[in-house]
Amino acid sequence: MKLKEEIVSLMKKLGSDLIGFTNTDIINENEKSGHKAEDWLPGAKSAIVFALKLLDGPLNGLPFTRSAYDWNKVYLDTQITQISMKLCRYLEDLGYLSVPITFEPQIFNPLRGDISVKHAAVAAGLGHIGLSDLLITPEYGPRVRLEMVITTAEIEPDKPLEKNPCPMDYEKCGKCIRACPSKAMYYKNGKIKRRWIRCALYMYKDLAALPTDHNGFSF
Repeated sequence: MKLKEEIVSLMKKLGSDLIGFTNTDIINENEKSGHKAEDWLPGAKSAIVFALKLLDGPLNGLPFTRSAYDWNKVYLDTQITQISMKLCRYLEDLGYLSVPITFEPQIFNPLRGDISVKHAAVAAGLGHIGLSDLLITPEYGPRVRLEMVITTAEIEPDKPLEKNPCPMDYEKCGKCIRACPSKAMYYKNGKIKRRWIRCALYMYKDLAALPTDHNGFSF
């Protein structure tokens, strides 16, 4: 069995809902210094991106169901961390260095992670970036938690999806804009406007996901 098939089989057994592969050259080309795959693992050749689906119920009821949402998020984040560590151990047992790329934002910048996993997910064929600037998957829309493992193993990459599940047209859809509880996205003068700090305020204050003040962010 090829390494890629072995990894897919392992990841499904561990509970991954979506799995994709991409070449780290794509990440290195698109990311700034400090956010490239080679910064985290010199010699990295492949990225394995996977996702777990969030429950619909707690998301549909926000902000009233924020405690259920938090527990759902914590559970999936714990599970996804365990999966990534088991995958890394599996690859290292085969002789390939591997590094998990956390889903958490950088502590000094709550709006950005170590490497953009969602853009890697696009390259790996899991979905496309929608009007909301989130990864939109054909199977679950944006309701997924993402994780990535970069490795020195050379694995055949998947192709990006040809069709974007999001129509990318406010007039045809725009559900994400109208549903945004923090109004971090809004439609004005024929254009989509975004103020992501509003999203951070909502997530980290109203939903109590992080401390109320850190390094200049006054929530």
